[in-house]
Amino acid sequence: MRGQWLRNALTPDRYTPRKLARSLRNPQLVRTELNRLGVVANQFYYRYRDTNGIRIPDQEWDVLVVLDGCRYDLFAEVVDQFVVESDEFTFEQVRSRGSHSRQFLMENFGNDTHHDTVYVSANPFVFRRDDGVFHSVRNLLRDEWDETLGTVPPDAVADAGVDWIDRYPNKRVIIHFMQPHFPFIGERGRQLKHRDIHPDDIRELQGESDDPDVGGKIIWDRLQHGEVSLEEVWACYRENLELIVPHVTEIVDAANGTVVVTSDHGNLLGERLWPIPVRGYGHPQDLHVSELVNVPWLRIDRAQQRDIVSEPPQPIEGVDNDVITERLSDLGYK
Repeated sequence: MRGQWLRNALTPDRYTPRKLARSLRNPQLVRTELNRLGVVANQFYYRYRDTNGIRIPDQEWDVLVVLDGCRYDLFAEVVDQFVVESDEFTFEQVRSRGSHSRQFLMENFGNDTHHDTVYVSANPFVFRRDDGVFHSVRNLLRDEWDETLGTVPPDAVADAGVDWIDRYPNKRVIIHFMQPHFPFIGERGRQLKHRDIHPDDIRELQGESDDPDVGGKIIWDRLQHGEVSLEEVWACYRENLELIVPHVTEIVDAANGTVVVTSDHGNLLGERLWPIPVRGYGHPQDLHVSELVNVPWLRIDRAQQRDIVSEPPQPIEGVDNDVITERLSDLGYK
């Protein structure tokens, strides 16, 4: 099984004589592919090791706010914006059980039922979980997706989260924002061409397209290829986090009990990996390096604890698999 996974990862369909010939004429493609193979080797190294991360259901919280793709060091730069003087809070770094949203969900919620918990989500992977894992799941992809931004905007997530805090007073509530995960939707971030992901972009990266559209690359590919600077990407990444501050504080103000703000995983911005010292970008699954699995854990204690009870699950609101796949593509997962 392990050997099959590695063979599949190392010998994709693009290794044909024609494609190899094209790649040899393009040094950037050769460097990119060699780097990818190094990342795959590191993934294989970490794949069968204990993640040693915290298990979310076992922690003390009543309302859990998940910021998608938020590094600990990024959050630490702006943590003061998430709290007010009257808040009793603690802030620390914890280790996530996943370096990717799919893995975060599986490792924390995949082997049990959580009928004392409702989940409000803008992340497409939540809707690939089977019915019956949570008491109820609020699907924001169907009604709140913004075609212009290429994501679910944070105000829609906050509105739904506040609504469900009130609607389910005896449940734990998870509210999953897509930000600061790209696309970068702030004023500065929207100047970077990186948001629209299409199959043509994959063909371009594999050297199969004669009409490349750099605006279609995900931001981590543009960073890897030197088309944007690390400083610019970090500034837009931080802007994407800062723009959701008022929406998170709205949730905190509406909540009772213990509120925790955390992340499912971080992002790599060209750091050297281990044990194979290639550079990493984005958030590959099974890559348990510190920049990906060290995440924030901001705990804010509010008055009047919630009286949590478990009840039979409600059906997940329908969302077409094609829609999920399209949303995953828009967010750079495909």
